[in-house]
Amino acid sequence: MRLRVIAISDTHIQSLNELPQKAIDVLSKADIILHAGDYTGIQLILDLKELTEFKGVYGNMDPPSIKAQLRSVEVIEEKGFKIGLTHPSEGGSPFGLIDRVSRHFKDVDVVVYGHSHKARKDVVGEVIYLNPGSLTGAFPAIRKTCAEITVGDKIDVNIIEL
Repeated sequence: MRLRVIAISDTHIQSLNELPQKAIDVLSKADIILHAGDYTGIQLILDLKELTEFKGVYGNMDPPSIKAQLRSVEVIEEKGFKIGLTHPSEGGSPFGLIDRVSRHFKDVDVVVYGHSHKARKDVVGEVIYLNPGSLTGAFPAIRKTCAEITVGDKIDVNIIEL
């Protein structure tokens, strides 16, 4: 059986009510939702937890109420694969993100990270680095994107444009 993981980041919204139905439909079909920070509103975390299994980290724009509930780095293990999850908590430039986030992880298969609002997938050595972009198209992104990670005998990663 394959596991469908939807990775999102940089939503900058208060709740699911602010998302278009197409985005909610994608999230509703996930076995697990990963959020790589910058929610802005704590209600969004509660809403995501009602949809399905949820794992998340806080981002540099999140308020203390979110930072009190989440960590800055998580590692999720599914079907023998490890997925790292983070958001540069110090903020700063969107350049050099892979170097900055890679310092937090050892022996992972995928690293999901946020901050730049721009979707991209890179492979460095044996590790897939995945930025799902911004599900809401929040500044400076124009495209509304997320990513699907399919976990089975191997890991497949695809960026989804909404």
